Amino acid sequence: MVVKKKKRVLIIILAIVLIIPTFMMMLLLFKGPTLIINNCNENCITNSRICNNGNDYYYVDNKGRIHHLYNDNEIINDGDDFKFITCNSHYIYAGTENKLYKLSFEGEIVNEISTDMIDRFYNVITGIQANEDCIICALGGDSYIFLDLNTLNSINLNAFMKNNKNIQSGNVNICTNSNISLVHLLGTIDLFKPNYSGGIIINNNTILLGSLGTDRIIGLSDKIGLESCSALNGTTLIDFVNEKEYQVDKTDIRHLSLSNDKIVTFRSNYSNGLGQALSFPYYEFSNLDEGFINEAPLRFHKYDTITVLDPLSGEEKNIETRSGEKVIYLDDKKAITYYKGEYLYYHIDTWEKYRSEKANEIDHHSVYRFESCGDYIFVFDKNYSKLLNRIEI
Repeated sequence: MVVKKKKRVLIIILAIVLIIPTFMMMLLLFKGPTLIINNCNENCITNSRICNNGNDYYYVDNKGRIHHLYNDNEIINDGDDFKFITCNSHYIYAGTENKLYKLSFEGEIVNEISTDMIDRFYNVITGIQANEDCIICALGGDSYIFLDLNTLNSINLNAFMKNNKNIQSGNVNICTNSNISLVHLLGTIDLFKPNYSGGIIINNNTILLGSLGTDRIIGLSDKIGLESCSALNGTTLIDFVNEKEYQVDKTDIRHLSLSNDKIVTFRSNYSNGLGQALSFPYYEFSNLDEGFINEAPLRFHKYDTITVLDPLSGEEKNIETRSGEKVIYLDDKKAITYYKGEYLYYHIDTWEKYRSEKANEIDHHSVYRFESCGDYIFVFDKNYSKLLNRIEI
């Protein structure tokens, strides 16, 4: 009897030793791809690795090298560990944590400046955004400076915002000139301070600089101004122009589209249990403004919720995608999703599919990053070591 019991125990132990690794391997094998959406609607973000000047596109790979997409991903600059890139119609601007470079479109360095040469730099550079008037540089959290396009020296904001118009709406102050609007939640905007902290809008595009805090200006149009207030179980969107509030599911404020008649946002919903805990690496699946879990392999994806708000009538419409169907692009007119090896195009108003395209670069074992810029969605691998596809918007 003792021998039989020992055999039974050995069989159970052997079964456990074999079944658990097999289960883990099956789970990892069929978990599906992981899709990380860094920028879903061409908004002006400052930690972007891709920029465009008309039909010419440039991106920075994981080695800090600048590629020109026009000529078969030609490397035009070996880089100085570039972390982000931006451009206007005249130059490329690339940044590291403590240096900013101005380059020609052929990759030649025209000018450079380090943070210790500017007395207004108090922290590392966390993002840059160039337009036709200036360069906006994020320092650490929510502190920004404006730099001259040619010298890269800091600009006196009072002189730069000359002929500005000041508007007050409730407790919100807006200082605007022809192209740029500064929006502040906490009182008068002081243009004589060396640094600025608040919302920045350029030609109706919100510039998301620095870390994503709980209360931020996230949009401004002719008729709407949006402030985001994040809580544990949801996100409050405050229209400070029309004095209205909207409650939506907790969402990443980078994935919001604003026009004069629509506010459109989305969030991803995943199962939360043992399956998600076994989705490695766990810490990478955060895409919400406070770092809560919102990115996991599609094996554990339940659906995406797109919320469409009409700020004039107050009507709200929610659209749910299918299990495993993830939004990769969203604006006030269309949505593009990934689903079972295809990219699907939908009209927002009717949710009718009008186009599809094969996603041959996506397999079930890898992590992918999506960034929208200009007329395309760019698909990179996990570490930006390779550009895999350009999807036409």
